[in-house]
Amino acid sequence: MGKSINQNIKAGRSTYHIQTEYYKSSRKIVTNIFKDGQSVKRFEREIETENEEEIDREVEKFHNLIVGKLTGRVKKREEKAKVEIPEELFEEFLRELSPFFGIATALTLEEAIREASSYKELLNIIVSDLDDELKPIVKEKLSSLIGKISRKEAPFSLNTETEEEILKILAEKFGIMASSILEEAVEKCRKEGGGFGKLVEILSSYGESPEEEREIKEALNKLKP
Repeated sequence: MGKSINQNIKAGRSTYHIQTEYYKSSRKIVTNIFKDGQSVKRFEREIETENEEEIDREVEKFHNLIVGKLTGRVKKREEKAKVEIPEELFEEFLRELSPFFGIATALTLEEAIREASSYKELLNIIVSDLDDELKPIVKEKLSSLIGKISRKEAPFSLNTETEEEILKILAEKFGIMASSILEEAVEKCRKEGGGFGKLVEILSSYGESPEEEREIKEALNKLKP
């Protein structure tokens, strides 16, 4: 093991210990982030050089990079990721992860997004440094958020049979306007996200009275796929 750098960072009421070392056996620079003596996250970088001076420079460079990202002095790199988290859900991910990773939360999430090729792999990367008893807890919390992404990415669609049945119901109320109303409602459903229940809610809102809204909703709910 070569050069080792140790540094403390205060974040709110907490103090984090940042330790960066080079391991000759694996040719990796490793930065561990500790809170209250417990490791909360580990970052690695493999290097090829065997020159001690270059290794020391790379250790210092990697340490400063991690510290810079943790403290916000270094902005994340803009890279096209294979998995993406919508902006409106990113903060939710951070809130769920914060109790487990503290100051390293944003960096942990950003690095996982950069490295993962699927959402399943994203989960595995995020929890890789957690204790075994915490891994399923964090996975469960994040799985519900990933479910929101999946629903958002999957465009709402109707099979032909259900679409015909819906048009029959709408035609009784709206006549020749039934097709355009259904088309408009499906488009809204795709933009706002949601399944058949959301479509029923949108279509029933076209009723001219509370009674008509209720009748449309009851008739459509009988068709629920």
